[in-house]
Amino acid sequence: MTRVDIVRNGLSNTEATKRLERDGPNKLDGAGTVSIGEVLLRQVSNSLTIVGPNVPSTKDIEIAEIYARSLLLLWLSRTALSILSKVLLLQRLFY
Repeated sequence: MTRVDIVRNGLSNTEATKRLERDGPNKLDGAGTVSIGEVLLRQVSNSLTIVGPNVPSTKDIEIAEIYARSLLLLWLSRTALSILSKVLLLQRLFY
C-alpha cells in the first residue's frame, strides 16, 4: 500500500485533485428513471413468477393459516402488554 496524503478531515486538496484527474468524478452511471408503471409491472410479474404453477395443497394452506393466526396472536399479546404497561405507568404517576 502507498501512503496517502490525508489531513484531519479527509483528503488534502492535492490528493483530491490527483484522484479526480486519475479516476474522474465520483458519479454513478445511471440508466435513467423508472416509471411507477414499470415498478408495479415488475412487482406483479415477480409475484406471479413466485406463485407460478405451484398450487398450494390443503396442508400448505392449513400451515399458512396456523402461522398467520400465531403471528396475529403474538402481535395482539405484545400490543396488549404494551397498553397494559402504559396504563400501569400512568396509574403510578397520577394516583
